Amino acid sequence: MSLILLVVIVCLQLVIYIDICLSVDNTLRVLNGGVKISKLGIGTRAWGDKNYWNYDPSEDKNLQEAYNHCLQKGGVNLFDTADIYGQGKSELLLGRLKRGFNDAKPVIASKFSPVPWRRGSDPVVAACRSTLDRLGVDTLGLYQIHWPAPLANEGYWDGLAQCYERGWIRSVGVSNYGPNQLRTAHKYLTDRGVPFATNQIQYSLLSRTAEFSKVIETAEELGVTTIVYSPLGQGLLTGKYSLRNRPSGPRGALSATILPRAGALLKATKGLAEAKTESLGFPVTMSQVAINWCISKGTVPIVGARNVEQATDICNALKWSLTTEEVIMLETISREFRVGLTNPRQGYDLPRPPKIKTPTLQSILRRNQSQSTNENESSSTSSSSS
Repeated sequence: MSLILLVVIVCLQLVIYIDICLSVDNTLRVLNGGVKISKLGIGTRAWGDKNYWNYDPSEDKNLQEAYNHCLQKGGVNLFDTADIYGQGKSELLLGRLKRGFNDAKPVIASKFSPVPWRRGSDPVVAACRSTLDRLGVDTLGLYQIHWPAPLANEGYWDGLAQCYERGWIRSVGVSNYGPNQLRTAHKYLTDRGVPFATNQIQYSLLSRTAEFSKVIETAEELGVTTIVYSPLGQGLLTGKYSLRNRPSGPRGALSATILPRAGALLKATKGLAEAKTESLGFPVTMSQVAINWCISKGTVPIVGARNVEQATDICNALKWSLTTEEVIMLETISREFRVGLTNPRQGYDLPRPPKIKTPTLQSILRRNQSQSTNENESSSTSSSSS
């Protein structure tokens, strides 16, 4: 009897082990340098930023709950910040949240801002040390140059290399780099023996400049992971806003130029969310559709979360995937946004996007329903035969 019990226990442990391994394979990807990150991350630009994102210290309890949920239940371990966010307050706040929940080990990525008065490698090294102090950590998973400077970028890359050589960072990356800049930086740093891991860019259904300018294609060729910020189009892809209900602050003016052109895209996104909710049996939102589209393009989206409800919604995007036809439909409808939301610091050219025949949302739903009917009929036939 004891032998049978022992066999059962061993089998259960094996099942649990296999389940864990499959879970890791499904939710993590390995950066150059060996850092393992989730397929999506949390962006902390709004944390501590009063001017653009209307941050208030009273939010800190909500932020702690959101942070805990991502690590404990959501399958998300990547948190992205920068020394310029809230003038360092984002890093301070993230460090405080980390100390408030010691049960998990997040991967923290930060960025050095190459403003004109910071020239050469010394400011990079000094800034990295200050970032580590604000976060209260000994090592960063990823340290990035926030945008390309007009001149003398080699000094910044040398600073990254020095930080790596001192053991302060496990991998390096850049942000807002175009194809040629990415190739040059990649060669410089890999020749120094530094693991070049990422290029972080703006990319979403409302901002596809990076795709058509071959930034993503170049990163794939070099084995560099593309991290994307603003995958929700600064909130405009969530369905929360309209011309009559625009976001406050600078985003209000931005939405006035984007929303009038986004009607068909928002309608299709909403339709897919409703169809997925019905077929999957749990709430699928427009935000999840937009996030899933970015993941389907091989990128790692970072999304802002300011409370546990938003964190839960974001993390639920990892529970399902868009079909190939749904991806094509969305990207075809959004084709005009190759020059939608833009960042002037991005080094992109703007070739014409390719022409793709657009399947409609109705045709996709009809096809999915037809496939489901055929599968049911086939199952019924098999049952009758047996």
